[in-house]
Amino acid sequence: MSNPTPKFTVEIDKDHRLPLKEMELFHKYIRTLWPGKYELIIRKPSKPKSGQMRKFYWSVMMTTIADELGMLPLEIHSFCKSMFLPYEKDSSEDLTTTEDVEYWEKIRVYFAQEHGIIIAEPNQVDYE
Repeated sequence: MSNPTPKFTVEIDKDHRLPLKEMELFHKYIRTLWPGKYELIIRKPSKPKSGQMRKFYWSVMMTTIADELGMLPLEIHSFCKSMFLPYEKDSSEDLTTTEDVEYWEKIRVYFAQEHGIIIAEPNQVDYE
């Protein structure tokens, strides 16, 4: 397993500067790197995954597949992570909301094509 990629959440002030605290933390991390080329990506922070998304994933997606295949939801989850989780992610908890939707679609397509299992969309089922 690779080391997790650090993520710095910063707030740029009205004068377009980073507060000193964030810069010190960033520079401290930079000093741990080997010389070479790196990629620096700046974007708006993604929304954290909601409890409702987690509930849908476990109570609908994983349970539907597990019931159909006679397995446990955790076994299905482990399989899905190994098959569909982006290689740079160590956990499905590391996915952004957008990445989650893409991950779920890969799971839906695979189980529909390989096992004939149709998984409902969030707006098609009551999972509360």
